[in-house]
Parts: sequence; structure tokens; C-alpha cells
Amino acid sequence: MRGRSTMCTGGGNSGNGGNGSPRIRPRRRSSILLTAFVAAAALAQDGIAHAYSGARRDWGLGRLLTRTGASLRNHTVNASDARPAGKEANMGDAPTLGYGLIGVGMMGQEHIKNLNLLRQDGDRVCVAAMSDPEPKSIAEAKELISKEEGQPMPAEYSDFGDLINDPNVHVLVISTPNVHHVEVLRLAIASGKHILVEKPMCTTPEHCLEVEELLRSSGKYGPDGSIYWVAMEYRYIRPITRMLEVADGGDVGKVRMVSIREHRYPFLIKVGNWNRFSANTGGTLVEKCCHFFDLMLRITGSAPVRVFASGAVDVNHQDETYDGAVPDIIDNAYVLVDFENGSRACLDLCMFAEASEHQEELCIVGDRGKVEAKVPVNEVTIGIRGTSPIDWIPPPEEERTLIKEEAHVSDRLLGAGYHEGSTYWEHKRLYEIINMPAGDAKRKPDVSMQDGLMSVMVGAAAEKSVREGRHVMLSELVPDNIRQHTAATVASRIARLNEAARLA
Repeated sequence: MRGRSTMCTGGGNSGNGGNGSPRIRPRRRSSILLTAFVAAAALAQDGIAHAYSGARRDWGLGRLLTRTGASLRNHTVNASDARPAGKEANMGDAPTLGYGLIGVGMMGQEHIKNLNLLRQDGDRVCVAAMSDPEPKSIAEAKELISKEEGQPMPAEYSDFGDLINDPNVHVLVISTPNVHHVEVLRLAIASGKHILVEKPMCTTPEHCLEVEELLRSSGKYGPDGSIYWVAMEYRYIRPITRMLEVADGGDVGKVRMVSIREHRYPFLIKVGNWNRFSANTGGTLVEKCCHFFDLMLRITGSAPVRVFASGAVDVNHQDETYDGAVPDIIDNAYVLVDFENGSRACLDLCMFAEASEHQEELCIVGDRGKVEAKVPVNEVTIGIRGTSPIDWIPPPEEERTLIKEEAHVSDRLLGAGYHEGSTYWEHKRLYEIINMPAGDAKRKPDVSMQDGLMSVMVGAAAEKSVREGRHVMLSELVPDNIRQHTAATVASRIARLNEAARLA
């Protein structure tokens, strides 16, 4: 059954939006070193397409990094989340895109808040339809939409298949519980509409491979057709974006090691607490950590070969029961990933560590230096090794270059969800890609089906490693041709970014 039909109109300026969601955020502290405020507006001046697809932005930094012999360099950019005005910023006369949300629980509502922000910034988007079996979620979503000036109330569907067929829906946003992704994707891909599917793409390797075949055989997705995009918000968290730019630009040299630490609070409460069981989520190392495996793959640009993990259910949710069953999701783990090019990565996860100064700490080490990102204090530290041979311990400070930046994020974006403002930039990038001319070589998703597939495969290998107490070869789960193709695609993308930076 469907509600009243909705015809969307263009975006407008409806004042302040993104009323705050509760966030568990440590108090920000001042940098002990000189601080650089890196702004979204500064990025946008050079084109959001380049800034948020990971292209390196010099900002004067490249010149600083070539000058060694000082312990600290300073770099300052004005801080703002303001969008540039004019046709280039909001696609001018582009047709309004109607978004159909399948699942409007916690994550679906975050998508609504950020689509509201895009409207306020002049982008031609609207929520055209929504579907969710949970009345409370629908009521909360309608409340969010009712606050947005000029946004008509979307059509409601009890059957997501009817939503997919709504002619006013151009972009499908899939934010159902993980276990239902594959059944929604079967119909969504057949429709040929643009798709943004929340991570993880699916909960099992088998379902991921099914989606790969559905997309390939449909012939509807690609630069000449529709966009299929896996939602990996962590790529767009401001300090992580900056960290990727530094690594892509070669400032730290050839990447040899990646380490990611997430020490955080337990899983949030979801409808029916579906996220308490691995059968619904794929397991913690798929559900949560696919974000981090995606970053590892993105950074190394190489195919994962082998995974070893050690983890357990030690603290969280053990006093809960659901139909007589106790939750089985891992709450702490170490994961090591070996890559074909000889690089390696490590994940340190603890989900009973909310008493931490930093929730995420990420580090990339190359043969020339190191770049670190910390969230939610949103600090980035770039260290470059000296050029002189080091034959003393410790090396004098003047033999290195150290830069510390703060990636500013406004309260407006922080208030629109749980991902440090990154969902806004993810939607901004998707909107821009969809509106590129058909056939444009740049009209490709930042996070492709192959990216989504491989992040699940590494997570599934890690879950298997924990269960069986052994290292797991990726070849046990994913055909070599897909694994190699994904790595080649990532490496090619990084090469294009480096060439763009060289020519800029």
C-alpha cells in the first residue's frame, strides 16, 4: 500500500537544520603544537569533486614537506563549513532527485537529516518516499521531514517493492538491518535506479558474490548508466579524508604499515536489538569493521592475501537474552591483514572502552614518514623523516618535519548524525557524481561494489579466523579474479589522483 504521491521541488534555504542527535564525544582539547584549521570551504573552492574523492590538495603543504631541518611547520586555512554560492555549487538547473529510503531507523534518519542539509545548501534533492515496518521509526522520520521547509511529506509504503517502482524515486537508499540488504538489492538492481546501500553491503560472502553477478548481468550500472554506491562514511570523516590525501600524494613515501585503533562504546540500541546477533549482522568484524577494512584496502591499493584475528565476547550484552538466546557478537579483537604488495595492516578493536580520549586513531607509515588521524578531536599529524642518514639515537629534532592540523567540523554537520559530519559529504559527493554527464570517465562511485564486497570478505575472513583459531587465506572466500580486479581498480584510482595532484 502506498501513501499519497509526492512530487519533489528543488532545494531551498530553510534556515538551521540538523537538530542534534545525541553523540558520545570527548571534550575537544587544544593542540599542544601549532594548529592548522582545514576548512570544507577551502576544499570546495578547488572543487568538491576533487577534494572528496581523495585527490590531494596541496594547501601549501607539499612545499613545506620538501623542506626538512625544522621540528615543526605551521599551516593555516580559515575554518568554515559554508558552501560556495552559485551554479557550480548546487548543479544549477539539474533536475530534482527524489530519494526513496528503505529503512528509516537510526541510520535512515541520519540520511534524512543530511538530505535536509543538502536542500538548505541549494542542492535539488528531496525525500520522495519511505518504507519501514516499524511504526515508531516512520513517525520519527516524518517528524524530521516536517521541520524542513518546502519538503513535502513523502509517500509511505508498506512494501519496499512498491517504493522501488515509484516513478518519483530516482535514488534508492537502503538502510535496513544488514541481513535484509540482499533481498532489497535483488529488486533494487533490477530497477536500474541509483543505489546507495549502507555498509556492510551484505552479511555473507555468498550474498556479496550474488550482488556482484546481479550488477554485472544487469548492464544498467556504470559511467553510462546508474550509480551503485556502498555507504562507507568513514572515508569522509574530515581528518581521515586529509590522511588519505597525504598518503595518496606520496608525502610519506611507499606505504608499508597501516594501523587502526577503535576504542569505543558498545553497539547502540536498534529496533528489536537486531544488531546483537552475528546471524543478523555478519558478525562485529563485518558489521562494524568493514569500515576499517575498506580503509586498509583503499590505503594500500593492494589485494588482501591473508588474515589472522583473535577476538572474544568478554563484556558486552551478556546480561541480555532474546527468545532465550544470549548475544554472540565479538566485543574486542585484534586483526592482522597481509597484502600482496608486502604491506600489512592491523586493527585494534575494543567496544567497552568509551572511557577513552580518542575513539579512533589511524596511522599510515611509509618509508619517508607517517601520517596520523584522531577522531573525534579531529587532529591530523604529518611527520616526515630527515634526509640525513640516522646513525645516532635518538635523532635530533631538527632532522624531521612535523605538522599538526585540526580538521574543523561545524556543529551543524555534527548534529546531523553519528559520523562526525561525514554523511553530509558522502551525500554531497553522490549527488555530484549522479549529475555528471553520462559517459564521463569520472562518473564512478567513490565506493564501488568491489570495494563493498572486499571489505565484507576481509571481515568474514577475520570472523572465521577467530572461530577456527588459524590464519585464513582470502582465496578461501573470494575468487582470485575478483580480488585482483578490486586491487587493480583501487591502485588505478590512486594513480589517477596522484597524476591530478601533479598537474594541479
